[in-house]
Amino acid sequence: MDKTSIERRIRQAVYEGRYVFTDHAVEEAQADGLWLSDVIDVLLHGELDSVYTEDERGARYVVRGM
Repeated sequence: MDKTSIERRIRQAVYEGRYVFTDHAVEEAQADGLWLSDVIDVLLHGELDSVYTEDERGARYVVRGM
């Protein structure tokens, strides 16, 4: 799957509310001084930076904000 397709799928999931913030994600965001709305904004407007496919739980994506 190409970068644009992955970004589109992530954005569509956010628009449809198909995401969950884990407790760990919330703690990390707070430690970095971020609101969850900041994280959502990056998911909607950021750029796919990396894809990690070797995790047994499934693919993981790194999205960077502008």
